[in-house]
Amino acid sequence: MHLLFGLFFLVLSMALLLLYLVAMFMLPIGLQWLQVKQSQNHFVLSRARVKKLLYSCLAVTLIFHVSIYASQHLKWCGEDNANLQAKEYFVAGQPLAGLRLVLTTFINPDNPIWRE
Repeated sequence: MHLLFGLFFLVLSMALLLLYLVAMFMLPIGLQWLQVKQSQNHFVLSRARVKKLLYSCLAVTLIFHVSIYASQHLKWCGEDNANLQAKEYFVAGQPLAGLRLVLTTFINPDNPIWRE
């Protein structure tokens, strides 16, 4: 049962990352649409381009989460480990914790990259 809850939390973190990636890719398209709309030209966003962006976001999300989850599951959830149920939850949270670590490292006001 704990494995199912762990996988549920993994899917939730994948959905969150997918939402972030889609927002990141759609922001330039939305800005381009606003610029064209202001100049009174017609901007047609092809469905093929949107589908390609969504599929690429989904692929990145799946590869990121599944690779981290699989490596952490092999590391922490062997047969000889104690507290296996608690480790299932720990392993499910690792992909989201890794993403949070990367984001807080690079998107931080104290980061020297953002200073003038």
